[in-house]
Amino acid sequence: MEFKIQNLFSFIFLFACTYTIHSQELESNNTFHIGLCGVSTFTTSEINDGNVNGIDTISYNPLDIGIYCGNEFILGEQLILDLEFFYLNNKVEISRSGSQRFELHQNIGCLVKPGLVFSDHRFFLDIGITAVYIFDKDEEFGNQVDRFDQAVFFGSTYDYRFNKNMSIQICYLHAKFNSISHYTPNELKQFSVLSIGINYHFK
Repeated sequence: MEFKIQNLFSFIFLFACTYTIHSQELESNNTFHIGLCGVSTFTTSEINDGNVNGIDTISYNPLDIGIYCGNEFILGEQLILDLEFFYLNNKVEISRSGSQRFELHQNIGCLVKPGLVFSDHRFFLDIGITAVYIFDKDEEFGNQVDRFDQAVFFGSTYDYRFNKNMSIQICYLHAKFNSISHYTPNELKQFSVLSIGINYHFK
């Protein structure tokens, strides 16, 4: 089921990219934007070893950076659609055992964001795919096990346009993502990202 959902999203994103390029050539009613944001990432993992079973632990990185760009299409008087690509630097140490650590490092992906416009305020419902990079590392000997996999993001965004070209954006995204650590007893179950950023909009 998950594979079919990701295939559907992949098709939507390919279609969205093609439509975005085509609409730019036709100079349709849309704007391109780029942004920079501060990122806070939170993970939930489960400890499973011989002594402790089923204990949830929460790890977080309070501040890192992310970048994004997208195209916003005006569909009606109050309806809009934003197609956005993002890179988030998470760097959350999920668990550590001596010199060995388990880390959610970064993710990159795309979002489809239908939304509503009320004057200078925009409210979006976010759904998309992210590629997640996670690894185990033995810092003493330099050994590292890398993993790169997909997850589906769900969330919402609030955007305030304080002048013609600039806006402030607050976004929350959540993904169910399972990954077992090779060096520590933790198993990642899910992670969430809260970001606050500023956008510059091009006509």
